[in-house]
Amino acid sequence: KILCSIQKQQSARQQINLNIITFDQGGVSGHPNHVDVFRGIYHFLHEKCHVVKGDDEKLLTRLKLTQQPSSTSTNGRDDKNHTEVNLRVLALKTISNPLHKYFLWIFVELLPILVFWLFQVLLYTIYFLLGGFLFKKKGFQSISFSKMNTNSDGKQLRCRLFDPVLVWMAMAAHSSQFVWYRRLSVLFSRYTYLNDLHELAIDPSLLSQEGEDEDELPPVKTIEEDSSSPKFLLSNAQMVALREAVLPIGLHHRPWKRIYSLSRDGDSFIS
Repeated sequence: KILCSIQKQQSARQQINLNIITFDQGGVSGHPNHVDVFRGIYHFLHEKCHVVKGDDEKLLTRLKLTQQPSSTSTNGRDDKNHTEVNLRVLALKTISNPLHKYFLWIFVELLPILVFWLFQVLLYTIYFLLGGFLFKKKGFQSISFSKMNTNSDGKQLRCRLFDPVLVWMAMAAHSSQFVWYRRLSVLFSRYTYLNDLHELAIDPSLLSQEGEDEDELPPVKTIEEDSSSPKFLLSNAQMVALREAVLPIGLHHRPWKRIYSLSRDGDSFIS
C-alpha cells in the first residue's frame, strides 16, 4: 500500500530510496508473527526485487513499479510511469539471553555511556572554574545528556532512546496487551533504551546482468534431467505463455520440474 502511494506521487522514471525496519529471523521474542514478518520481507526481496549496481558500485536491492497507461489514452505512445525504489532493510537484533536483555546490559552497555557523560561534565566543570565561562570561544556549546542518539558504521545502526515514559505511554495505548509482565519489560528491557539494527546482506549471485530488460521475464528454466529422458511435450514458448496466463506472479521466476512422464515412468501406479 505504501509503495503504491509512493508510485502515484512520482512522475515518469523516478528513483527513490526507501528504508524498511523489521524484525530479524529471531523475531525479538520468538513470536511467530514477528518471525513471519521477517520471512515475508525476505521473500519479497528475493522474489520481487532485482539486485543492481549503484553509481558507487555498491549493490542495491531495487524494486521497479510500473503504472499502466490509462484506458482513455489514445495518443499511441507508451505512457507507462516507472518508479525505481532502492530498498534498504534494517533488521532489529534479537537478544536471546534474558539475563543480558533485562539485567547485564545495564553494566555492560549503559554504565560506560553514563561514565563517559559524567567525564564530559567533569571536563566542562574544570573549564568553567578555570575561567572558560568568561573567555569562552564563540560557538562553544554546553554539554547535555541527549535522550536520543543514533550511531552508524554503514552496516550496523545503534539507536539510543532514554525515555521510558514515552515507551510506557505507547504501550499503554494497547490496554488489552499491556499486562503486568509487559509493564516490567518496559522498565527493565534493553529494547526500551538501546536497539541494534543491522542491514540485511545482499546476495551477489542475484546481480542482474547488464542490458537485461527488467520489464520482461526471463525464459522458463527447467530442472536438468538425464540424457536418456524424453523431450518435454511443451515447447519453451508454450511454457512462457502458460506461466503468464496461469501461474501467480510469485512463481514466475521459479524453475520447472517434471514430476511424471508416461514414456519415462510407465503407466503403472504400483509403488
